[in-house]
Amino acid sequence: MNILCIDTSTELLSVVASSGKAHISLHVDRGLVHAEQLLLTIHRVCTLLHTSLSRMDLLACCAGPGSFTGLRIGLATMKGLSVSLGIPFVLVPTLDAYALPYRGEEYPVLPVIDGRKQRYYTALYLEGTRRTEYLDLTLGELSELIAPYPRVSLAGPHAQRCKAAWFPEDQKVQVAPRFREALDGEALSLARSIYEEQGGAPPSAQPLYLRLSEAEIGITRRAD
Repeated sequence: MNILCIDTSTELLSVVASSGKAHISLHVDRGLVHAEQLLLTIHRVCTLLHTSLSRMDLLACCAGPGSFTGLRIGLATMKGLSVSLGIPFVLVPTLDAYALPYRGEEYPVLPVIDGRKQRYYTALYLEGTRRTEYLDLTLGELSELIAPYPRVSLAGPHAQRCKAAWFPEDQKVQVAPRFREALDGEALSLARSIYEEQGGAPPSAQPLYLRLSEAEIGITRRAD
């Protein structure tokens, strides 16, 4: 199955695709300029694979949590391509995608995404299974979550940032081995599994948000 998956959850844009037995991943680290770079990067990935977007069997988009703007851009793009090309698409939970490469680890793995405001989006995975809900945590809440474990690994795009800012001297909190800042080919297998189990996402599919956006907060305050 030929699959193309994108991640616009953070400032690092990732596009990963497979064609036959080959797969390629490209990453663009220019800040939140995904509206300008996404289609160009998709085209470049397809060119490097010597294929075209129309020959994909499945499109996938990381659903969040993450940047409100980035997630909206990614999902709108995938929906548009899905409709115009007649290719099904699925939503892949971002934290699941970043935890997948570490499913064989002995200790808990927590992929982390900087949610700003001194908070991180995360979930706890053990032996390849997510053991918590998707969470939006402060330092104190994250420390409480990992307290029962003798060792934990941080993964995902902001693992090093979280370690340096919140746990610089804590030896039980380490950045995961084989640390990967960006999406890789294993996200394609996750997208395929989701499609085989659930089918394609409906046109009404929405990103996974764990909090209100600033605009929504403003509307709520004015209503009060």
